[in-house]
Amino acid sequence: MGVEIPEYSDADFTYDYEFIRRGGLIFAAVLFCLGMAIIFSKKFNCGNKASAK
Repeated sequence: MGVEIPEYSDADFTYDYEFIRRGGLIFAAVLFCLGMAIIFSKKFNCGNKASAK
């Protein structure tokens, strides 16, 4: 009645650092472009309601 306990090892698990780096750069570029679009958007007047009249 010996119960076998499987031994797990992280040796089979490796990171693909090039994929992670590329994904991070793409994510950062998208956030940067989104931030620039929000900053330069005329939709957000930062409370300048007098000029909107």
